[in-house]
Formats: sequence, C-alpha cells, structure tokens
Amino acid sequence: MNGRLWLGVEGSETLFETGWSGFLEEDYAIERKGRVANGDLVIDRIATKKRFKLTYKAITQDDLDLMMTEYNRGTTLNFKVEREDLSVDEYTVVFKPIKRTRLMAMELWLWKGASFTLEEV
Repeated sequence: MNGRLWLGVEGSETLFETGWSGFLEEDYAIERKGRVANGDLVIDRIATKKRFKLTYKAITQDDLDLMMTEYNRGTTLNFKVEREDLSVDEYTVVFKPIKRTRLMAMELWLWKGASFTLEEV
C-alpha cells in the first residue's frame, strides 16, 4: 500500500495507522518584503518549505494524548511521506498547535475535526 506516513524522532518513527481522513500537503514561501526609495515593492524569497496537515473526522482521547505528547515535546521530528511510486521523502518538522472540538458520545470522549499541522523547518 502506498501513501503511508511516519512521524517521530529520527530512526524511531511511528507509522500512522489508518484513521486520518485527510492529508494536506502545501508549499509556502518564506519571504522578506519591503519598499525601496521609489516606492517599488521588493520581495526576496528566502526559502520554500512544506506544510502538512492531517485531519481526523473523530479521534479518541488516547490517540489525542499520543499526539499531544509529541506536540509537548517541543523538538523537531522526522516525518516520512511515501509517494505514489513507493519512494519515501523525509522532512524535519515541528508541530503547530492542535485544533479540535469535543464531541460527547456515551461515556467515551471523542474529538471531532481534530487537525495536526506539521511545518518543515
């Protein structure tokens, strides 16, 4: 199966099992902008980096706790993305703050709309 994802400390990455409902990958530019004396806008592109977002329709508190552990670690992580041709790209990333909405279903705590954003450093 292709399209697998791994995240963790380099050399100890964990495979993301199925359960996520969406995977967004985007490029974003790091730029320095400013106006020169004649009023022209000058833009210096410093780098183009990747941003990844995993979304879940619903996630349990236990699974959320695992993700929060990685978020709270506050260090860079290694993220691997398996491509269609079965090659694997690796990125050094940091977690951005985690978004979620509480959903009550019987006694089990569930979170809907949970999304985890990873930004390449």
